[in-house]
Amino acid sequence: MNLNQLKKEVEEYINQSHDLTVEYRKTEADLLDKVDKQLRGKKEVRNELDEKKAKMNDLLMTKANDLQDKIERVKANELAKIEETTEQVTADTLAELNLLEQLDLTGQDIDQYINKFKRTPLAMRKLQEISKDKGLMNQFPPTRQEYLNVILGRMNTSIDRFRIPNTSSHEVKLEMLKDGAIRSLNEDVEAYESL
Repeated sequence: MNLNQLKKEVEEYINQSHDLTVEYRKTEADLLDKVDKQLRGKKEVRNELDEKKAKMNDLLMTKANDLQDKIERVKANELAKIEETTEQVTADTLAELNLLEQLDLTGQDIDQYINKFKRTPLAMRKLQEISKDKGLMNQFPPTRQEYLNVILGRMNTSIDRFRIPNTSSHEVKLEMLKDGAIRSLNEDVEAYESL
């Protein structure tokens, strides 16, 4: 399993949690309406709603635990890929960095080298030193390992947020939370893949 497949499963989980919550709220409104019209008893309806909520929570909890196990497997796979694709500092790279130390560089020059050395962590560290020594304010991207940890942490947070449905919120708010979580996952994975 790769990061994109995991992202899709987390999205499906978020959608499932949202759908179950909306369905529960509709059932609750319908049953409470029947209680108001004295078509059903309060205790009977409360028991039915509690049972439905417990089943929903169990289903989401089981799936959440499964997803968190998958997150750990994906993390191990991605870290192995990062290790395989990390470039080592060569004599040519070192000579180029030493030359850069001696030149009068602009922020744009550093940005070009950031892009060139983004898969060479030691070269990036040296480039940060050069930028700092020259008083340039360049924005250095996080390492792939750092960003992977951020993404997987956010996935865990999304899973936790949707693990126990918020049956007291309005449907519009639930929809906004769902859409925001999915959008955030998509943006995170896209940004990670560009590193």
